Amino acid sequence: MSKSKHPYTRDEAYQKFRENPEEFFDKVWHKEAETDGDLLNREWPAYWTRYHYNLVENGILEVLHERELAAHSNLQVLDVGCGTGHWIEFYLKTLAAKQVVGVDFSQIAVDRLTKMFTENVKVCRWDVTQQIPDGIESSSFDVINAIGILFHVVDDQNWQTALGSLKMLLSENGILVIGGDFGDETVERGVMRKSRSLADWRKCLQQVGLVEVELKRFDWWGGASQGLLTDNLLFVEHA
Repeated sequence: MSKSKHPYTRDEAYQKFRENPEEFFDKVWHKEAETDGDLLNREWPAYWTRYHYNLVENGILEVLHERELAAHSNLQVLDVGCGTGHWIEFYLKTLAAKQVVGVDFSQIAVDRLTKMFTENVKVCRWDVTQQIPDGIESSSFDVINAIGILFHVVDDQNWQTALGSLKMLLSENGILVIGGDFGDETVERGVMRKSRSLADWRKCLQQVGLVEVELKRFDWWGGASQGLLTDNLLFVEHA
């Protein structure tokens, strides 16, 4: 069975995103997104999707183990851009998180995940460039997971605002896990993605009171065919 595709060309999709971001995510991006591959890359075969997630998951596990968070008996997790629920399930099943709060820009994603997860999970709508929702504004998370999300915040001020908000929600000894490219230069890849350099990341982190803990880069094998875009991991904590 062939995978479904978005009904628009790249340029048409960008135009619709510019016109109305919320409508785009609900009516285009998430409308038929039921699997990990639907959100990651609908053109990939299933094994490329699995390979991608294996790399990222193992990188997270290594760092959380080193920091003694993997065996935390009361682990509180915030999953930013929870999409189809992959990372919610990962933290629940693999790390036995006591609670996972998932937030997403799309109401369709929020509604779907609210039905999927009924125990130890709370899902709400939040654009991370906007004010923190009342339901989580006073929360404190041991792990904040933002895989493949923050490079979609193209505006630099909104990007800094988002990082500042996540810092406010990060516990004193917690860790923020960011998936992105972190290359040598900042490249704007259309209206929906801005691959910022590691230097720009470090500068912005300093401005909001965060600091790099570790950077993991991966040998991407088949994933490198995605226009050399990657999802390396940057681990961040309070400065």
